[in-house]
Amino acid sequence: MDLGLAGAAHRICAFRRSLKLAHNLVQHHGRRIPEPDFLFVYARLPGLHSAGGVFRPGYDVIDATILRDRSRYVLIFKDQTKNPLRYQLRLANGPALLGPWSDISDPFTESWSEGPSALKIGRYYFIYYDHYRAAPQHETKRYEAVRSTDLKHWESINDEISFPESCKHGSFLRLTQNEAERLQKANTTLQQPNK
Repeated sequence: MDLGLAGAAHRICAFRRSLKLAHNLVQHHGRRIPEPDFLFVYARLPGLHSAGGVFRPGYDVIDATILRDRSRYVLIFKDQTKNPLRYQLRLANGPALLGPWSDISDPFTESWSEGPSALKIGRYYFIYYDHYRAAPQHETKRYEAVRSTDLKHWESINDEISFPESCKHGSFLRLTQNEAERLQKANTTLQQPNK
């Protein structure tokens, strides 16, 4: 299982296994469930105690994604703390895909941020996310991004990016020029009215 950019720089980044944290209105905890081609994580209901817990920082967590960074893994997640209100993105580090997770960062986005998607291009790590509700000192609802060279010090790149107004949680993959052109052609064909 390789969760880094698979193969050469010009190949599609495709993963046979992925990790997704679902959530429950009562309590958010991750637990892995092996499937033939994927690893899914679902919300653990209160009172259920079993091995296989993935990440339990002591507060509710949703919308996690994992980025492989050389010999470690970085879990990027939404801190779903309601009181005091957080709803911000944070990081945790682990030696393996399923942790154990430690070194939880302080929040690096404003409240009302969720759905992170991460990638590394050159020396920068990019985290794109959905800022889904206006907040004091941040009145814009839109898809946003931050970047860092060390996964500790983040800078906004919102003035350098542009996404459709309705853009929500997303994922990124690496394509060759031919693959991108083939997808654009298929999209154009699908959008043409029937004759």
